[in-house]
Amino acid sequence: MELLRPPAHSRPGARVPRGAIGSAVRLVALLARLPGSRWRNTCLYRSVAECLVLRHYGIPAEVRIGAKRGEGEIEAHAWVVREGGREDSGGGHQPLVLRA
Repeated sequence: MELLRPPAHSRPGARVPRGAIGSAVRLVALLARLPGSRWRNTCLYRSVAECLVLRHYGIPAEVRIGAKRGEGEIEAHAWVVREGGREDSGGGHQPLVLRA
């Protein structure tokens, strides 16, 4: 739940080292290949990894989970929104609204 809400603090002017997010996402893919692993190489796991890296370096980021109607079914997707970044999922998914 913590990653679905704005972070409590950030560091103005913070930057993520080049390759840090890509490394985290690749690590998720590697962990998913381990026999008996509970990790999955899905948009949700990748988004959580990206959000954790961004927050570690003081950049405000949140995980968004959304859905849209596909062909006869509902499609779910997770993505990261960061300060000054794009709000949409890039695929037309509508973010789910959290209620306290």
